[in-house]
Amino acid sequence: MISSALKQIEEKHYEEELLTAGKQLTFDITGCSTYALYYVDPQEASDESNAASNAGYVAKQRVDAKKLMNLPAGVKIKYVTSNKKLAKVTRKGVIKIKKNAGTVTITAKNKKTGATIDSCTLVIEKPIIKQKKLIVHGVIASDIATWQKRSADEFLCNTTVKPQWYSSKPSVAEVNKETGEVTIKGKGRAKIYAVFGSDALKSKFGTRKVYKYKIVSKK
Repeated sequence: MISSALKQIEEKHYEEELLTAGKQLTFDITGCSTYALYYVDPQEASDESNAASNAGYVAKQRVDAKKLMNLPAGVKIKYVTSNKKLAKVTRKGVIKIKKNAGTVTITAKNKKTGATIDSCTLVIEKPIIKQKKLIVHGVIASDIATWQKRSADEFLCNTTVKPQWYSSKPSVAEVNKETGEVTIKGKGRAKIYAVFGSDALKSKFGTRKVYKYKIVSKK
């Protein structure tokens, strides 16, 4: 009965052009709670989904679903995943991508009515760290300045998504944040991190310290 009443009200307001993209209407149904209709333009929703698909995502990444969809303010949202083996979503809208590659769709629904508000599709890749550890021998003061740089391709493969690169100890191994090119600077140990989906190593989102390799620089 309630769903039928909601449908009639929605059709009436849509036909009279009272319900337009981005507009929310609140109303009461006799004997029931207060409900709200929120219209999302299908083309806008499609554009959002396509943008999400084209952005590129990787295994073990955390993503903010709210930034990928056009969601109304003040409406309680229920998030649904099309494949729990590929990704799960918390109540707060944090998408937790699992360890496998594939395509998954995340749908945002009105928690009260069950109506779909928006969705996004994530195409997931699974990067591979080819070399877990690099041991460098014979680095002395005269060699450091002319040491051959190491390309990111030597260590990372199986992905088209571009990460940001970080070094745990730049005094030992310095890494170019954009290209992943490493230059040995001195003796010691350092970890090199490839971070996807974030421009900060300690961010709540992204992959943080999942993808890494070690450099051991010896005398």
